Amino acid sequence: MNKSDIFPKISKDGKLEIRMLGAAEPNNGRMLWEVVIFYEEANLNEFIFPKGWNYLNFDLSGWRLEDEEGRFFYIPAETQSILLNAETFKIHRLEYQNISTARFEGNYFENDFLIEKYSNTEVKTNLKTLLYSSLSEETK
Repeated sequence: MNKSDIFPKISKDGKLEIRMLGAAEPNNGRMLWEVVIFYEEANLNEFIFPKGWNYLNFDLSGWRLEDEEGRFFYIPAETQSILLNAETFKIHRLEYQNISTARFEGNYFENDFLIEKYSNTEVKTNLKTLLYSSLSEETK
């Protein structure tokens, strides 16, 4: 995937921007994107990635940054994606996904739900309650 196809990723209001620092292979042969996230030009990496693991899944062709109303930002961080409330700036770390960079297919927002698609499951998160349910490949 060509980085110019997905980066920089900018919110509809232009306030949030995700810039790619480069492709990385931090361990085990997994390809990831190393990123820096800005909100109104302020660097948010320490806030969003407090342990310094600022890597996103590699295939981001199906990634949607925000819902239609711009209430939530979705950041497909490796292993545990992030949902950021655009109004309160509260971070919600989503369900852990082992080897997510190899399985992430995309996400979308539908009504009051975020749906994450992985090769073996779909995870549906209620944006009001932040409760989630998973639909594994066996039960699809």
